[in-house]
Amino acid sequence: MPGARQTSLTASILLALAAPSWAAPEGTGRGDMIGFRQMIAERTIATVDHDALGRACAEWMRAAARWKQDGDAADTADTAPSASTANSAAAPLPEEPETATDDAALLALLDRLRAAGGDEAVMVRACLTGMLAQLEPQGRYIDYEEEQRAREAPRGRVGAAISIDADLPLVGEILPGTPAVGRLQPGDRIVAIDGEPTRGAKLSAIIARLRGAEGSTVALDVMRGDAAPIRIALVRAASQPLGPVIDIVEDIAVVRIAGFDLATPDQLAKAWADALPRARRGVIIDLRGNPGGLNYPATKVADMFIDGGMIGGSRGRYAQQGERWMAEPGDVAAGLPMVVLIDGRTSGGAEVVAAALRTRRGARIIGQTSRGYGTVSTIFDLRERSAGFAVPTSLILLADGSELQGHGLIPDVALPTGPDAGEALRRAIALLPPRPVR
Repeated sequence: MPGARQTSLTASILLALAAPSWAAPEGTGRGDMIGFRQMIAERTIATVDHDALGRACAEWMRAAARWKQDGDAADTADTAPSASTANSAAAPLPEEPETATDDAALLALLDRLRAAGGDEAVMVRACLTGMLAQLEPQGRYIDYEEEQRAREAPRGRVGAAISIDADLPLVGEILPGTPAVGRLQPGDRIVAIDGEPTRGAKLSAIIARLRGAEGSTVALDVMRGDAAPIRIALVRAASQPLGPVIDIVEDIAVVRIAGFDLATPDQLAKAWADALPRARRGVIIDLRGNPGGLNYPATKVADMFIDGGMIGGSRGRYAQQGERWMAEPGDVAAGLPMVVLIDGRTSGGAEVVAAALRTRRGARIIGQTSRGYGTVSTIFDLRERSAGFAVPTSLILLADGSELQGHGLIPDVALPTGPDAGEALRRAIALLPPRPVR
């Protein structure tokens, strides 16, 4: 059904164009389009189909021009038009044969669209964004001013993982040391935020409403089980990087690692020194929800528990770009049995750690299949340096030499999606040997 595919593609483009910060940075111009496909091809490890990139550029430019045209004709232009509206602009826009996708043809199309009322800078950004989205793995366009605004945005959080279930926000994991501790519970459904109903809202909109200035208050109407909703007021707090946390449960060291930054290896080493004498039964490494973070600290954490061999590595476009991350002798856990907890959010460096512990140490993995995100991206500036683009330049390799990208880790013991944190931990504990006789 070509028509259905076209509508879906146009809707996807318009979703990107509808972002509040879609305006291109000053300085973005036609010069950035010239040779852009070749520039991508010379840098990325992703598959590059020059004709497909050209078609994507043309499609995204046309969508940007339609959006501009419809916005000018409407009473308000706060949001992008629907896909059907975009396909029936007030005045016909010029078309270009699909086979004419070289730079000269694309620049000619840009001129025609601009003459029909399109904004050149916006259309150029649309072109570059469309081409980067065609890569597999994908690249992305970066507006440096937009990134800076994001870093300066309000950082107040409530501290709960949120998903959408049956059209309502569902509370998942409660992060330690956050306002949600002791107030919200996994399984709670949020029916209103500050008095505004949440049913049917998108996850991104829910998260935006939960966030705000540090110290501000957000009122949540929460339905717990079949009981009537209760109102819970939470004071937002700035999110802090969470270092490794070790608890001793039934003579087992349960090591929770929320992410990997430069401080993680030293923090874990200090915490482990206190935990080791009491961890007589085994070790559980909990990597659920861990998005990965920095690769170097992740490999150092894996190295703590591995006595030798390859932890992981990377493969670039050229042979000289490859790396192998090797473990040094020594195992701080002295051979204790080990289980690793993962879920669908476990990603990147966390997947490298889990795979290395399984391959090199015999750890059993329990949970859900991980994300399978295994690329390293590099950022390159565009001509005016007000924007740039990130493309995957290396693929991450696991301890057995296989590629991670697109292949999540399959657990040895699969758990259904949705069990609470306590149940998953109980299942992990059951995989370890019984308590030693004292």
